[in-house]
Amino acid sequence: MAIQLCLFAMKRIIGFCWLILLLAWPAKAQLLQQRVYGSAGEEMGGYITAMQSGGYLVVGSQSKAGPQADGRLFLVRTNALGDTLWTRARKLPHFTSVQVRAVCENAAGQVLVATSGGDRTTGGFIDEAMLVLLTPQGDTLWTRYTNGPTGDFYSSLILGNDGNFVLTGSLNTFPQWLKISSAGQVLAQTNITYDATDIGNVTALFKENSSRGGYWVLNSKGVVGNERKLLHLTETGVVDQVKPLYGRASSFLNSVLPMPVQSGYLACQDGRLIRFNAALDTLWTRLLPYTAPNGFRTYGSARLVRPLPDGNLVVAGGVYANSGTRVYLSKVTPTGQVLRDTVLYRTGGDEFVNGLEVEAGTGNYVFSGYATQGPLGLADLFFGRQAAWRTLSTQAPARQPVLALAAWPNPVGAGQSQLRVRSGQPLAGELVLRDALGRTVRHWPATRAVTSTEGQALPLGEVPAGLYLLTGTAPDGRRYVARVLRE
Repeated sequence: MAIQLCLFAMKRIIGFCWLILLLAWPAKAQLLQQRVYGSAGEEMGGYITAMQSGGYLVVGSQSKAGPQADGRLFLVRTNALGDTLWTRARKLPHFTSVQVRAVCENAAGQVLVATSGGDRTTGGFIDEAMLVLLTPQGDTLWTRYTNGPTGDFYSSLILGNDGNFVLTGSLNTFPQWLKISSAGQVLAQTNITYDATDIGNVTALFKENSSRGGYWVLNSKGVVGNERKLLHLTETGVVDQVKPLYGRASSFLNSVLPMPVQSGYLACQDGRLIRFNAALDTLWTRLLPYTAPNGFRTYGSARLVRPLPDGNLVVAGGVYANSGTRVYLSKVTPTGQVLRDTVLYRTGGDEFVNGLEVEAGTGNYVFSGYATQGPLGLADLFFGRQAAWRTLSTQAPARQPVLALAAWPNPVGAGQSQLRVRSGQPLAGELVLRDALGRTVRHWPATRAVTSTEGQALPLGEVPAGLYLLTGTAPDGRRYVARVLRE
């Protein structure tokens, strides 16, 4: 077990101390940076987006310590190492409680944050939904507030094919797909109900991985049964294809990743990796096994997955260990084979990963989330930067071809006591005769005569009747083999 204990002290930032248990790798080469952000109150969420101008934006919620209902949107702008450039705590209209759902940056560097919450000082609290568009400096450009008769929330947010924001959620009673411009204009909006008897839910959202374009959403039953399906929508929100998807209706797809060259999709579902082909048929699902240094075996729960420059993938999630949920990272192949993994341990509380990025240029892994027992207050946001794992090639030595060794007479009759053999090149060492069980019966030094027309004579003497294998080796390592039948 390798142990690394780091402490950083800065304005609004303290080092987040992890005990790192790594598999077969020096600790100092792994966790490059660790940071924590927060206050004496409670910070939750820790969603991250890599900014076009460099560095990262970490987004969560903040509430004061004590009984006050004073929830705010909490923003931390960092450089590439996670060092704080600035922080913002934004009060949202109508909200005394804030929960961040998703974060997305557009080509102009503006960041859309999808939140839910409401005013918890009033009775009968029901979730309300709000979108907040921020400038690259963290200033609010506009908010979009939804307060329907039932709970309102956003479930997915991505940057669309045309540069606008595309979202799914439940708004004004109905599950919806919608497209919104950077000016806050709703460009397209589609209500999606599962069937005539069940409104259902719309959760996962991802782009079609072909020139066809458009988007897929996961539509699940909300009340009765385990049915779910994938719906394809055009850029204008028209549903033009339905694909049944087997499994529990409560099984959400997280972090759906289109694979290159239109070779399907990979996603996280219920802590597993799941692979679809281009037609969205399930090819396989994989649990990610993890063995701790003390020998304890469990599985890493996959929550987020991102592509790596070398064609493999990095997965972030959690492992329950040491009386809490810990940060789990692994490097896997496109077929779901774990190449490297690690778990970052702390004492007390839980750590939940909500953000994962791959650092441009280096391929290092950047992850974020929140810890329920942080060093600054109640819960704090965290940032980690892990060195990219190198995967050493294990190429097996090439096998030399097996060549035929001429042997005659063959079969060797009962009245014959000599076998002649010939090879296409001189042989080194011995000629060995083995029986069917691999036991050496006779051996003779190889001579120059083995390459002559007459060949080398091998006396068989009292070799009993049976089937034998005669082998010889050339100086370049190639093997010569003949099957010999002794009558």
